[in-house]
Amino acid sequence: MTETLPKNLDEQLRISKTVYSWVMPETEALIREVQSDPYHQNILQSRHREAWTGKQDVYHEEFFEAWGNWASGAIYKPTGGFMYPTAGSSEAIRESLAQMASLAKYSPHLGVPTIHVFKGEYEGYRALAEPYGITVVEHSRNNWREAIHAIGKEPRKGRGQRFYISHPSSIDGNLWREFSSFLNTIGDATELKVMLDLCYIGCVPKGQYPCTPQVHKYVGERIPANHDAVDTVFFSLSKVFGLYYHRIGGMITHTEHPGLWGNKWFKNLSSLYLGTQFMNRYSPFELPNKYRSLQEAVVEDLRADDGGKRLSPSMGSDVKPSDVFLLAYQSTAVGDLPRRYERASGKNRYCLTQRMYDRCMEQGLYDTE
Repeated sequence: MTETLPKNLDEQLRISKTVYSWVMPETEALIREVQSDPYHQNILQSRHREAWTGKQDVYHEEFFEAWGNWASGAIYKPTGGFMYPTAGSSEAIRESLAQMASLAKYSPHLGVPTIHVFKGEYEGYRALAEPYGITVVEHSRNNWREAIHAIGKEPRKGRGQRFYISHPSSIDGNLWREFSSFLNTIGDATELKVMLDLCYIGCVPKGQYPCTPQVHKYVGERIPANHDAVDTVFFSLSKVFGLYYHRIGGMITHTEHPGLWGNKWFKNLSSLYLGTQFMNRYSPFELPNKYRSLQEAVVEDLRADDGGKRLSPSMGSDVKPSDVFLLAYQSTAVGDLPRRYERASGKNRYCLTQRMYDRCMEQGLYDTE
């Protein structure tokens, strides 16, 4: 049976609006190693045995320790005292929203449960929130100061409300140079809780950023995931290692989530072990550094293939590699195709996964035997 391409994939340009996980040659190689090496298999066999001893209850702690050490090159470690292993970051985000909706009935004085997002952010925040009856308020990131100060002037100053944000940003795949100021302003002017989505941690190369000098200067700093305004951090290994279908992620939070308490038992030991092996093998910058040149070459090919006919009237020259090595962005696009990829006003984002996979396949980097 022949599989059909996803509807939102532009078949001619081989780009997509959805960010698809890229299973890299390194992904397949390490998975094969873990699955075939007796050393790894003996460990996994032992971990799955003798459930009545309760020894499995603590195996996620090794995973969180590995993630904290691995991510520390890119972020200041979050300080929340509750840690829950989850099936990617989506389970964690969904549970945080479900708990918010459930607790709202005990706080009617706070009004309808409400979350805030920037226009063009990860679509999952709205998609998961609205079925729970949560109001989603969109703001323009260009006017974020006005939006935050307006919330701060309300009688409740956003008390009981949350701001969901990804960093690096899902809007364009870039680090946002005003992120620290954003957190400071929220902390000073409001009672909002920031829910920080770090799904792209490990996807940004070190010291190779196609950004303005101001952004480059900011990138040299680690992301302040330990900021007082940050209540909860979500993370996943889907994007950085191509492990989407292995569902490996977690939540670190100051707020207890009883709905995730059972995850200390109901967790995938094999996936957590696999994720730990990837973090032990590769630094958060190693693969993005390696594939930065491929990303740049793919963007050059995209410009040439487009010829200025669909992405841009200026021969696609304004399509640039994002900080996140799987993506490209465009700030001045016009025309029918760019409108379909528009994330926010004047911001378009393109996923390069198919082009990068095709290029690696053409170069014989995959084991096809």
